[in-house]
Amino acid sequence: MSTRKVQQDLNISGFSPLKSNNQSNTPKSNTKSPSVKDYGIIEAIDTAREKLISGYDKWKIATSNGCQCINIIHNIKEKARKSGDTLYPAELENYSKKLESFIQVFQSVIFQVSTLVTQMRSSINILSTMNDNDELKYQITIVEKFLIELRSLYEKELKVKSYVIENIAHTNSTEDSYLLVTSWSCNSSSNEIYRLITQLKISPNDYKWCT
Repeated sequence: MSTRKVQQDLNISGFSPLKSNNQSNTPKSNTKSPSVKDYGIIEAIDTAREKLISGYDKWKIATSNGCQCINIIHNIKEKARKSGDTLYPAELENYSKKLESFIQVFQSVIFQVSTLVTQMRSSINILSTMNDNDELKYQITIVEKFLIELRSLYEKELKVKSYVIENIAHTNSTEDSYLLVTSWSCNSSSNEIYRLITQLKISPNDYKWCT
């Protein structure tokens, strides 16, 4: 797998589920009159937003720590290559196991997004059953599409990271090792996830889910 191939595979078109609403002093977001029921869905969306940000922060930390671990493995392999000793020194195993542990973090973040997708679909079903609040149902549909897009990006980046984890300790050349080190964090999926998540970090009173 090459970095160019990774970038080509993850080259997804732009997606903007959110946009700032600064044209009016009165928020257009999720304010509703007391007579209109939202069945707790608005609160669920705000909670989902916070969970997404928290999950992304965990993803970033695991990516950063994993990058340090990968560089250590790379250096161990380089030292072994230059010395002519075994390419699998004892210390390599410990760092390889530590690197594998980050997979659980990434999978938990993806699982959380999948859970939110299920919650949004359930909310859509509730409103459809009640034949109520078409505007809110439309907004939730946009939220659901955003979550599915985000999950797809996470899954594609995890695929790259999993490949790196499986192969970094078994490289036979400096070139292959550098390629995997670079592929860990330098791909279009990482940049797209960052763009999407940072759009969420605005005041709840200033955002509206929209196409």
